[in-house]
Amino acid sequence: MTPSVPARYCIFRKKIKYKHTLKRNDRRIMVPHELVKKEINEIIRAETRCIAVCGADDSKKGEKLVVIYADQTIDPQNIFKALRGRSLPNLWIPRPEKFYYIQEIPMPGSGNLDFTELKKLAAELAVERNNV
Repeated sequence: MTPSVPARYCIFRKKIKYKHTLKRNDRRIMVPHELVKKEINEIIRAETRCIAVCGADDSKKGEKLVVIYADQTIDPQNIFKALRGRSLPNLWIPRPEKFYYIQEIPMPGSGNLDFTELKKLAAELAVERNNV
């Protein structure tokens, strides 16, 4: 979805679908991962695909926002501070402890992100970090 379209409407075949609900009383608040990834890419000015944003299961909130990155020069604290300085809702800003470094972002031969593998990796890395 482009930023020029209001965040809570996605018009497709003359039907309005609510993709990104921003109501606080609704328990199903959705975060547009692509917009978060775009903001982080603008901050780090990356030429190649070195980050991926996905959701992972969370016992407190149901789902947490996770950033998986493959560039060792990325500092999660600096990205967190830069995102706080932008006009993003707090819900869309991943915490520095939710950034996980891996050697390579999982991508199949098509070049797209493998979100199933990303979710598995995020869950494994979260468990690993909690046990350390």
